[in-house]
Amino acid sequence: MNDDIQIHTTQAEIFDRWGNMAFESTAIPVQWNGEFNGTPLYPGVFVYRIELKYYDGVKDRMVLLTGDVNLFR
Repeated sequence: MNDDIQIHTTQAEIFDRWGNMAFESTAIPVQWNGEFNGTPLYPGVFVYRIELKYYDGVKDRMVLLTGDVNLFR
Protein backbone atom coordinates (compact mmCIF):
# COMPACT_ATOMS: atom_id res chain seq x y z
CA MET A 1 0.00 0.00 0.00
CA ASN A 2 1.29 3.44 -0.90
CA ASP A 3 0.69 5.96 1.90
CA ASP A 4 1.21 8.83 -0.59
CA ILE A 5 -1.98 8.03 -2.54
CA GLN A 6 -4.69 10.65 -2.05
CA ILE A 7 -8.08 9.98 -3.63
CA HIS A 8 -9.59 13.19 -5.00
CA THR A 9 -12.90 12.06 -6.53
CA THR A 10 -14.90 8.97 -7.40
CA GLN A 11 -17.86 8.51 -9.70
CA ALA A 12 -19.46 5.10 -9.24
CA GLU A 13 -22.38 3.70 -11.22
CA ILE A 14 -24.04 0.28 -11.09
CA PHE A 15 -26.44 -0.92 -13.79
CA ASP A 16 -28.85 -3.84 -14.08
CA ARG A 17 -28.73 -6.20 -17.06
CA TRP A 18 -31.07 -3.95 -19.05
CA GLY A 19 -28.82 -0.92 -18.61
CA ASN A 20 -30.95 0.82 -16.00
CA MET A 21 -28.93 2.65 -13.35
CA ALA A 22 -29.43 0.95 -10.00
CA PHE A 23 -26.90 2.98 -8.01
CA GLU A 24 -24.84 6.15 -8.31
CA SER A 25 -22.41 7.68 -5.83
CA THR A 26 -19.51 10.08 -5.45
CA ALA A 27 -18.84 9.04 -1.84
CA ILE A 28 -15.43 7.83 -0.70
CA PRO A 29 -15.42 4.89 -0.07
CA VAL A 30 -18.01 3.57 -2.51
CA GLN A 31 -20.55 1.38 -0.73
CA TRP A 32 -23.70 -0.23 -2.14
CA ASN A 33 -26.20 -2.22 -0.07
CA GLY A 34 -28.02 -3.89 -2.99
CA GLU A 35 -30.98 -1.52 -2.83
CA PHE A 36 -32.56 0.93 -5.25
CA ASN A 37 -34.40 3.86 -3.62
CA GLY A 38 -34.63 1.92 -0.36
CA THR A 39 -36.04 -1.26 -1.96
CA PRO A 40 -33.92 -4.43 -2.03
CA LEU A 41 -33.17 -5.51 -5.59
CA TYR A 42 -33.67 -9.07 -6.81
CA PRO A 43 -30.56 -11.23 -7.00
CA GLY A 44 -28.71 -11.01 -10.28
CA VAL A 45 -25.65 -9.75 -12.11
CA PHE A 46 -24.99 -6.02 -12.10
CA VAL A 47 -22.34 -4.10 -14.05
CA TYR A 48 -20.23 -1.43 -12.38
CA ARG A 49 -18.20 1.51 -13.64
CA ILE A 50 -16.00 3.47 -11.24
CA GLU A 51 -13.92 6.46 -12.29
CA LEU A 52 -11.27 7.22 -9.70
CA LYS A 53 -9.10 10.34 -9.69
CA TYR A 54 -6.15 10.34 -7.32
CA TYR A 55 -2.67 11.68 -6.60
CA ASP A 56 0.01 8.99 -6.33
CA GLY A 57 2.71 11.11 -4.67
CA VAL A 58 4.17 12.13 -8.03
CA LYS A 59 1.29 13.24 -10.26
CA ASP A 60 -2.49 13.25 -10.64
CA ARG A 61 -3.90 10.11 -12.24
CA MET A 62 -7.25 8.69 -13.33
CA VAL A 63 -8.29 5.06 -13.57
CA LEU A 64 -11.52 3.55 -14.90
CA LEU A 65 -12.61 0.32 -13.22
CA THR A 66 -15.33 -1.82 -14.81
CA GLY A 67 -16.70 -5.25 -14.17
CA ASP A 68 -19.64 -7.09 -12.73
CA VAL A 69 -20.91 -8.02 -9.30
CA ASN A 70 -23.32 -10.80 -8.33
CA LEU A 71 -26.04 -9.82 -5.90
CA PHE A 72 -27.17 -12.68 -3.64
CA ARG A 73 -29.92 -12.65 -1.02
